[in-house]
Amino acid sequence: MPPDHFHPDLRRVARVIPKQVITPATLPIVRLATRLMGRHTPDDVEVLTLTSGVGVRLYRPTGPSRTGPALLWIHGGGYLIGSAAQDDQLCRRFARELGATVASVAYRLAPENPYPVPLEDCYTALAWLVGLPSVDPARVAIGGASAGGGLAAALALLARDRGEIPDARRLAPGHQKQSPNQTDCGCCRRLANRQLARHQHIADVRSHEALGTQDVRRPTCRPILKLVNSKGCRAN
Repeated sequence: MPPDHFHPDLRRVARVIPKQVITPATLPIVRLATRLMGRHTPDDVEVLTLTSGVGVRLYRPTGPSRTGPALLWIHGGGYLIGSAAQDDQLCRRFARELGATVASVAYRLAPENPYPVPLEDCYTALAWLVGLPSVDPARVAIGGASAGGGLAAALALLARDRGEIPDARRLAPGHQKQSPNQTDCGCCRRLANRQLARHQHIADVRSHEALGTQDVRRPTCRPILKLVNSKGCRAN
């Protein structure tokens, strides 16, 4: 694309923007920044550690205590970064406006903990959530943003196949993601697509870190690979 298609201010900024945000050198720094989001926990958020060691942030609806719906929320971050605390505001809103018990799971991250560790953490949190006295097992949904959406889809398949959670076949997975094609700005769309094309090799790195040596043909791996592909990258 000819350089004169971009505003001079954009060209100046582009010279100092890193080609990759997440690298082995920057990963600890980015993780530290995301952890800082959870320094101040709102009074109405319960921070729990399950007997398995999995962390959960619990958000209860206001009003009289009664059995009702529930949502297991899985945060995003490309499987490498992020924390359950980053979605405190969103999960509190879910609990308040939907009258649902919401649990945000602090699953372990890749590459130190490749698949299926994060998925198993989410499964443990789901089984715990379904067993709460305030939760109707027939009215449970799972959802997540970005990478959390991939884990939500994989979790729905895993719960269905294991058959250990009541009404697992009725789980409703949801997925929130953003795409550069959703913008109405042609210049921004071309710039985003150009950046994605430039970094297609990230998919191979990310899929390896998230899945480890697992057989990618396994059904629960496919949502994770699909999420990588949805970012405009290729995965083998």
